[in-house]
Amino acid sequence: MHPKRAENPGAKRPKVSARAIEILIEKAWEQGWWCVKGKKSHVTAYSPDGRYIVTLPSSPSDHRGVRNARQLLRKYGLDLKK
Repeated sequence: MHPKRAENPGAKRPKVSARAIEILIEKAWEQGWWCVKGKKSHVTAYSPDGRYIVTLPSSPSDHRGVRNARQLLRKYGLDLKK
């Protein structure tokens, strides 16, 4: 679990309107990632060990955005099959 998640046990994950991004955030949150919403509605996800950072788009306006984010999350250890 990311250290900030351990510090804030009552923290809630950020919400976005795009369902495809929402699913990625849910899976990351369940597996101990720390996710915060940025200034321009993008969501930044920090890996549980704190080594990796992935910026998720707030909307699927670009068809490659969700696919690229999914690929990076998987590369950095997120199990998308859970």
